[in-house]
Amino acid sequence: MDYDPIWPWIEDTEINWGFENSASVLTQYSGIKDKDGTEIYEGDILEFGYTEQSIGKDGKPENRRIQARAKVVFYEGMFCLQWPGEDGYINKYPLVGTYKVVGNIFQNPELFKN
Repeated sequence: MDYDPIWPWIEDTEINWGFENSASVLTQYSGIKDKDGTEIYEGDILEFGYTEQSIGKDGKPENRRIQARAKVVFYEGMFCLQWPGEDGYINKYPLVGTYKVVGNIFQNPELFKN
């Protein structure tokens, strides 16, 4: 039986909202949109670029443009980026910058790999 998740039904003395046997996952909206105007939610996978600076073989600074992907998480009261990998490092800074939503961890987990 399909239930509209907006309208509750009562079984015995419990109120159910239609999510009991559902694959739905509730995520929070960050209040931020990506560069194309797509809303960014917890669990979204974002693609972005940043500049990494290092010292070249000649001793001079070199800038290298890096393309990366990270997952949006809600951590310690703010939306942050979690990097792929075993340690799952979380960038503990607010979500700011220019991003593009490329998928989410629930429907596209393959996008969140090293």
